[in-house]
This record gives sequence, structure tokens and C-alpha cells, in this order.
Amino acid sequence: MTNIVVDAYTWIHYCRDGKYAEIIETYLLKNTCFTSSITVAESVSKVLREGESPRPLIEAIHALSQAVPFDEALAEETGRFHTSMRKKRKHFGLADAALYCTAKGLKARILTNDHHFAEFKETILLEKEK
Repeated sequence: MTNIVVDAYTWIHYCRDGKYAEIIETYLLKNTCFTSSITVAESVSKVLREGESPRPLIEAIHALSQAVPFDEALAEETGRFHTSMRKKRKHFGLADAALYCTAKGLKARILTNDHHFAEFKETILLEKEK
């Protein structure tokens, strides 16, 4: 079993039964999965902005992963990493930096289809798993 940190795209795609839902479900059921509290906020914001209820999403996150609080140490590490990444890529988001630092702290892989993470060896890109 591998530690996996699940990003917002993946959770939303899974809950909407999207094209990668079966692959996502396999990872969720066969690994130890974690979700950053920042990812929960990002996911809830996205579905609310699109006029959907966040309840099914929140229930899935709670049922299939362990919450990772965004504490002060993680916040500092995220800020430093975000600063270094923004020097390379102007549009690298703070939530992406938090996700990466969460995964690093847990010695976990990142389950996503976000190409911001393509360069990191820890990344499992969904499109490559099909």
C-alpha cells in the first residue's frame, strides 16, 4: 500500500463520475489516502461556484481519505516552496504548493491530472494511467 495525497481535481472528477472515476476509485480503495484541509476548501469552493452541493464531495473525502490539517509548520514550508516555484512558473498556485508539501511530509504520491505536477516524480497523472 502506498500513501497517496488526493488533489481537488481528482476528488471533483471522482464525485462527478468523470472519465477517470474508475482509476481514481482503484487508487482510493487500494492505498492509504490523505486530503489536505486546503484541498477540501479548494474543492468545496469549486463545486459551490458551479452551483452544486458540496455535501457528496465532503462525504466522499471523509469516507475515503484521512484529513491533513494545515498547521503552522506546513504553512511555512508551503510559503517557501510556493515562492521558489513562482520563480519558475508564474501560475503555480498556493493550493498546489500546499498539496506538494503535504505529500512530501507524508512521503506520499500525488494523485492528479494537473500538469503543474508533471515534473515531480511523486506525481501520478491520471491521463497516463488510462
